[in-house]
Amino acid sequence: SMDVEEEIKEINWLAPQGNYMKMVTTNDRTIKLWKIFEKTDKKVVKSAGKELNIPKMQT
Repeated sequence: SMDVEEEIKEINWLAPQGNYMKMVTTNDRTIKLWKIFEKTDKKVVKSAGKELNIPKMQT
């Protein structure tokens, strides 16, 4: 079998669907489908000076 370099020969954009776009890339041997979309980051923040009350287990 022959080794194929990871070299993109062609890129095609597909019609947008919903909140994301799709693109197809090809080289001499492989076809790949990519979904491209924006993703919002979620950050953990401390509560406004209040302690988190965790219920205690009774045994």
